[in-house]
Amino acid sequence: MNSQGLRGIPLEGAAIWIALASVAVFVVWFAIRLPDIVVGPYGNSDVASSLLLAEFYGDKGSGALVLGNYPWLEGLLPLHWTRWVPDHVAFWKAAPYLIYAGAVLLAGWTVRRVSSSWRAGLVVVLAMAAPAPGVIYMLGVPDQRLPLFGHTILAAAFLVTLPAVARRRRRWQLLWAAGLAVTLAPAVATDQLTYPAAVLPFLGAAALGWLLKVIRLEVAALAAGACLAGVVGGRLLWALAESQDIAYNHGAFEVAGSGRVLSNAGLLLENVAQFAHGVFADGEVPIDAFFATREILGIAAIAAVLLFGYVVARAMGPILRDTARPAEQRLLLAFWLISIVAISLAFVITTAPFGLNAVRYVTTLWPALLTLIVIVYGRPAITGLALLAALCAVMGCWTLERGLYTPATGEPPTVQEADLVGRFAAE
Repeated sequence: MNSQGLRGIPLEGAAIWIALASVAVFVVWFAIRLPDIVVGPYGNSDVASSLLLAEFYGDKGSGALVLGNYPWLEGLLPLHWTRWVPDHVAFWKAAPYLIYAGAVLLAGWTVRRVSSSWRAGLVVVLAMAAPAPGVIYMLGVPDQRLPLFGHTILAAAFLVTLPAVARRRRRWQLLWAAGLAVTLAPAVATDQLTYPAAVLPFLGAAALGWLLKVIRLEVAALAAGACLAGVVGGRLLWALAESQDIAYNHGAFEVAGSGRVLSNAGLLLENVAQFAHGVFADGEVPIDAFFATREILGIAAIAAVLLFGYVVARAMGPILRDTARPAEQRLLLAFWLISIVAISLAFVITTAPFGLNAVRYVTTLWPALLTLIVIVYGRPAITGLALLAALCAVMGCWTLERGLYTPATGEPPTVQEADLVGRFAAE
């Protein structure tokens, strides 16, 4: 091996082939185990309620349907509307994984759009193709944060097409605006985190694009107007849902005290480390190679994120002002920067986050960080991201072998428990 490559193969190409092979093994193995993997999350009563509510929503009578602590409308209604599908429960359990795959491909496409190499988009896709169990647990079910993840990436995709649309005729611009508003509305009606994750970043990127003369004022106004129309549409959709007796608990989260803020900041880094399969032990865990490796990856991931944050803070100004860079790239940089800051602040200053399951609040940071790596480092980032993808795939395979994607759902109910359930159902 020399500094330029591996046995005559350029290092970048070798890294990509290693990543492709590793990810392929993981994806095939994951697909084989998928019938068992999709069952695991439904041992959680909160997750299982999504299928139950969708199954009986049409027969709820005059009572109200309460979704819980946030309005996961986009998770409920598509399930209800697809009850006609043969073996629809199996379809409901598998569909989130297909949506996740589509969102990952779209994230790769946005990176390809702002990069000079298609390989940049490919390695971003590969780096997200082997998610850790805790991450896919939260993105593989209907009533968690999959819509937030998908719609934030979709908003970024709309943004990177804005400069091209600005050169088209007015009717194409209006169609683009209508598409943004229509696709954003269900996200606003489903999850309040859409505001810091997608709405605020989109508006901020459009405004910054105008200030930096990346886009014209009328184009920025069109983008902002379409985004706001999506917000209004989302509010109307939720009002319509409430008129149909669909409700959720409107309880507000409390602002965290100083001690909790510091604790949340640490928890934020712990959750972000899961994107690289870094997981810290919770409780009594035996010391072995697997768990030690996850701990080391967690420490390395946190250190890398903190260091990269410093690099981005120094580089963002010059990049945004660099007129030689594509307009799409500068807009996307602004979008993901604002999104990272807004979501992180929302996470840190409230009392909502608790434990590693709080990764559901910050899944949008994953495509954001990967995209920023490509924008900041350019072509040299491809090799590093390819090796990261290979590492995640290897850890994913190791985790599959350990059975952590298919955790035990617990012991069968006792006779007394089964009797209680039977009496409740009879009544």
